[in-house]
Amino acid sequence: MTGRKVVVGPDVSRQLGALLADEEGVAFVLGELRENLHRRPDEYRLNRDDREPDFLFVVPVRILLRGRWRFVRFAVNDTTSPDHFIVEAVSVSG
Repeated sequence: MTGRKVVVGPDVSRQLGALLADEEGVAFVLGELRENLHRRPDEYRLNRDDREPDFLFVVPVRILLRGRWRFVRFAVNDTTSPDHFIVEAVSVSG
């Protein structure tokens, strides 16, 4: 378990809200993101982002929303601050 704080900026939060268009879905996905980063950060750090492998790793979260599976991928920066996981981008498919 890590003591790092998960930081999701307002731009990423707004983008996630626009992509999911479901307030409860957004809360669930952000909760899963935080839980995953606190419990198993080293597993996710192995999943480096091809575009920025020195700075970012990808944390996927799956959610069933309105009868359809959605896959949310967060790009997380673990190098800028030793005390924070900084969520820099989000994308949704499905």
